Amino acid sequence: MQTRTQQVAELIEWFQLLKRKMVCPGMVATKMPRVTPAQMNVLMYLRRNTQGTVKEVAQALTISSSAATQLIDELVENSYVLREVFSSDRRAVTLTLSKKSKILAEKIEGQMLTNSVEMFTALTDTEFEHYIALTKKMIQSFPGRVPTT
Repeated sequence: MQTRTQQVAELIEWFQLLKRKMVCPGMVATKMPRVTPAQMNVLMYLRRNTQGTVKEVAQALTISSSAATQLIDELVENSYVLREVFSSDRRAVTLTLSKKSKILAEKIEGQMLTNSVEMFTALTDTEFEHYIALTKKMIQSFPGRVPTT
């Protein structure tokens, strides 16, 4: 019988496999060749929130501001993210998606949703409700990371 630690290690592998199956790698590779999975997380955050700051992105992705800045710099360089500096406060910078990345992010998010819905058809409605409840319970056990719905 496996220990809880061994079971958790196995779950981590399964979570990674599920995440890979949710993302449409062919679309990411062909349409956005210079976007890493971490950068894709930035794009998805900006898609859901329409705009943000480096600090907000860092908090949402639970990474340092320095790491967020590095991800964003590359996205700006490749015209996926736009920076808007306010004349009243040059330190205040808002990040938004460029037109090309809005379209691609929408397609990728749609494909991720389709792939995810398909994966969850393996569960009955009751099992799916239990899965959601258990996932929320686990997420809520981490301070500052409570789901919004």
